[in-house]
Amino acid sequence: MSLRRSRLAPLLGAALLPLVAACRLITGDDTVCTLSFEPGIVLTVLDSTSRAQVSVGAVIVAREGAYADSIRLPVAPPGAMPAPVGLAGERAGTYEVTVESPGYRPWRRTGVRVTEGRCHVNTVALTALLQRAG
Repeated sequence: MSLRRSRLAPLLGAALLPLVAACRLITGDDTVCTLSFEPGIVLTVLDSTSRAQVSVGAVIVAREGAYADSIRLPVAPPGAMPAPVGLAGERAGTYEVTVESPGYRPWRRTGVRVTEGRCHVNTVALTALLQRAG
């Protein structure tokens, strides 16, 4: 078994070398970046009174100038844990984030600033507390 490991280690190291070299070029140091795709904004949409997840027909939009990323939330089963939604993947900028859902007043947040990180964007977490209409 130890013989197998000793043969595998150089192969594994050789396979990872291009990735580490590429990260070194990007960051300028020995930082190893992941290949994940990170959201710029993570938003949880809740009812302001019950704190239950709002999802039926909710539309979320993150907009910066001509760029817009949007999603319509799926219907969550009763009692489901609030699920955050990711928007503006790997894109730094200053956003206006809106949420519209039937039976609720529109929610809006301006000036949501997503900055560049060493390997990915620095994700901004928001919670939209929607107030019932009427």
